[in-house]
Amino acid sequence: MEEMDQNSFFIQEDLERINLNSASREDLKMLALTLDQIEEIITYREYSGNINSINELLSLPSITIIDIHAIRDAVTVEISQTSTFEKDMQRAAYKLGRWITNEGSTEGLSEIWLDRFYEPKNINDMTYDDLMALPNLSPVDVAAVLKQKERSYIKGKWELKNSPGISYWGYKNLVDFIRFQDKPSDETGFHIRFNSLIRTIPITSNPDNEGNILAFEDTSLPEQFHKISISSEKNLKSGLSYHRYMGQPDSIFTLKAFIQAEKWSILNNVQIDRIVVGYFTASFGQNVIFASNDNFSPRRTGFGFSKRSEGIHGDLTRSCQYVLQGSAIQFSTSKIRTVLFASFHPRDAIINADNSFTSLIVMQPRLPFGANGNTGKIYHSLIGSVDETTWGGNLRFTPMIGTNIGFTFFESLYNRAHIPQIINTITGGDDDTEPELYVCGNNCSGDDYDDYSGDAFYLKYITNSADAEIAAMNISESTSPLWSEAKSFFRARGFDFSTVIANLSIQGEYGEMLKDYNLFHFGRNPSALVLNAYIQFNNINFLTLYRNYDLEYDNPYQRSFSNYQRFKTSIFEDEWWLEDPIYSYLYSANPQPQAEEGFFISSRYQFHRSMVGYLNWDT
Repeated sequence: MEEMDQNSFFIQEDLERINLNSASREDLKMLALTLDQIEEIITYREYSGNINSINELLSLPSITIIDIHAIRDAVTVEISQTSTFEKDMQRAAYKLGRWITNEGSTEGLSEIWLDRFYEPKNINDMTYDDLMALPNLSPVDVAAVLKQKERSYIKGKWELKNSPGISYWGYKNLVDFIRFQDKPSDETGFHIRFNSLIRTIPITSNPDNEGNILAFEDTSLPEQFHKISISSEKNLKSGLSYHRYMGQPDSIFTLKAFIQAEKWSILNNVQIDRIVVGYFTASFGQNVIFASNDNFSPRRTGFGFSKRSEGIHGDLTRSCQYVLQGSAIQFSTSKIRTVLFASFHPRDAIINADNSFTSLIVMQPRLPFGANGNTGKIYHSLIGSVDETTWGGNLRFTPMIGTNIGFTFFESLYNRAHIPQIINTITGGDDDTEPELYVCGNNCSGDDYDDYSGDAFYLKYITNSADAEIAAMNISESTSPLWSEAKSFFRARGFDFSTVIANLSIQGEYGEMLKDYNLFHFGRNPSALVLNAYIQFNNINFLTLYRNYDLEYDNPYQRSFSNYQRFKTSIFEDEWWLEDPIYSYLYSANPQPQAEEGFFISSRYQFHRSMVGYLNWDT
């Protein structure tokens, strides 16, 4: 018994060693040191930082090797971490740089990833949407985690690894963003994140080199992007951002701000997942019906790192055209999730001579009267020339883990009639006032081939095979009881579904453009459809995707899978046939997918830790 007590004493004594890096004066007085030696140690700490080895104390004039031996068994030089947060920063700092610099279609998602990394949540409290927003987690992985939560409380990595059906990569990518318990007491307060970017590289959302418009490469006006976000332990967040494209006048910029609250229980079984006031993004299903951003990404499947941000989120992205400003709310029960949103914001658009508009346009940079500032050819400033009121929502039912059925509807109202006038407004030529092709023969001059008149070549030039898609632009003249200034609209609705069966995920979405408010009269054109099946194993996965978009499915908020941007191989690609080069942005910066039908097959196989093979096939 005496021997056991002595061992217990030594164990307790070892646990109570004094840390030379954090001990107070009173703690250091317990050691075999003089007051002068203690003051020297404290002064050394203050001016030199942490003590990494007890032998560093030999550099102090009053401490000898005899003093070191006298205190060695009673001290430690552990470098204390102020919080779990700081440990996480050191562990994965290399990933943060990649996420912070993300742009394009994943820019909004990277903001969510940073939030979850800085403030990881207890995995036992995370929902389907919380998990699906994280990088490289498939629906199969998410369903596996939810099933494991239903079995029992996930107390650590062992239980997480044994989630039924979770992949190795899903597990490895998940652990960076989660905890297995509630937030510790040392994680209180605010997190403030500031990012700033200044660069002189012209950008385009077009993956092809010819998508760049060289006339706008004005490095005297660099691109500027600054944003700050503040989040708190109370699930509150606010943000502010400023963005101006390279070559864009100082007076034209995008300033965004929002306030967001999350995870508020209002009844026993009802929770406000998120409520946002200010600028926000919204996205549902396969993005056939609604997704708000300015970016096009070819072959964006929604798997791996080409994920989509489902639901609503505060917006600090560089998008300036398809942005939502107003309010949005997302609330849920155990089986039903509801999202409602409303927005009012001006849009850049091409105005006709009769004050109607031909098309919305995404410009990079935003120039009020085109590349040449020609007010004779451009009838009205392109910047904020149409007001848009957009409202809509999504209702999703979850009958079982891994299975979702959703319904989405939106309507956008505009204060100008939408009447595309391609020949009168977009195409043209200095020497041709007639929109017919004129060829005068071998012994004359001044024909349309010499003048490069777009008026004559529109719908008639054999290489511009997609001009029919331009001709299929939506036409709308209508009023609305919801907004007295409304003169036209876009309106769409449809269904989406997803289910997980073992290691197989099946997803799809079907949408239709509407000319009336009859939401339940299905089978009318134009329509769009996306279906995909994804199966995963430990080292290999397969994805098969089918898409079919009608030519007239001219939904400005469609961001679903495509191989090409809208209007590829149309006259919009050829800026020399247009009234102003700025109009070629109708192709090069258009985030809508092109009308197409086909299959896409993709696979990833890891032969070895350092060797991975990919297969992509599209028709």
